[in-house]
Amino acid sequence: MSDRNAEIKGAGTIASGTYDTIRIKGSGQVDGPVEAKVLKLSGSSNFAGDVKAGELDSNGSLNIDGKVVAERFTSAGAANVRDGLKAGEAELRGAFTSGSDISARRVKTQGAITIDGTLKADEIDITLRGKSRVHTISGGTIEVRLGDNNGGGGAGGVSVSMSGSTGAAGADASAFSFGAGAGGVAFASGGRSTAGTGGRGGSVSNNVYIESMTGSAVSVTHTGAEEIKLHAETIEGSTVKLEATVANTVKGARVVIGAGCQIDTVEYTETLEVDKTSKVGKTVKKTV
Repeated sequence: MSDRNAEIKGAGTIASGTYDTIRIKGSGQVDGPVEAKVLKLSGSSNFAGDVKAGELDSNGSLNIDGKVVAERFTSAGAANVRDGLKAGEAELRGAFTSGSDISARRVKTQGAITIDGTLKADEIDITLRGKSRVHTISGGTIEVRLGDNNGGGGAGGVSVSMSGSTGAAGADASAFSFGAGAGGVAFASGGRSTAGTGGRGGSVSNNVYIESMTGSAVSVTHTGAEEIKLHAETIEGSTVKLEATVANTVKGARVVIGAGCQIDTVEYTETLEVDKTSKVGKTVKKTV
């Protein structure tokens, strides 16, 4: 690994190549495939190629036009990886999108995820705070739960805080905190907002997305009422615990279908529990 370091404060471009550490605070563009021991990203970061890293930590907006291989991948905000992710550990907070497979030893998500492929890990822990879709989920222990949809702050109000600097623009799009009480809006850095009564049924009264972050300008879209669910074709693991999930097929040794699920077929080998609020079309007990 190279001992070269690269740093952007404000706005700038980094050439493709091998580095020890890359730091971006503001708006940064990497012009091709890159390899680094450490990537620390805050603000808006765009990579025009594959990324290989020991540790990648992003806070803000991240777009990678390629594949990521990292020992540890952490994103807080809005992240898009075109060609998938392979990691030891992945922690995804906010809005995360991948155009291909995600594989890791351990995956933890809090927010809204869209994966056009397979999510595979020994441990998968998903907390839903926005409508999510994954084609296939495969793992050892899989747990999907509905997040707490009530924000903080005063009733009916919205507070916004911004911190940091992007240089000439004089404002930072990397750190936002939105809070609200009942009927208001709650927002988790770059992800979907959830608000209002929420509850285990997963219905929220408002959703907010960051539509764009450029300099000091922030565009926000209100999308109205929406039901928070995870949609999947197939979910298969040893121990599977689900809430607020819509799936064609669920397979496991020990399966718990919690509140707010709609499953066409459940196949299990040991135990099955189904919450009274959920709908299961068919159950099949398999012999090992």
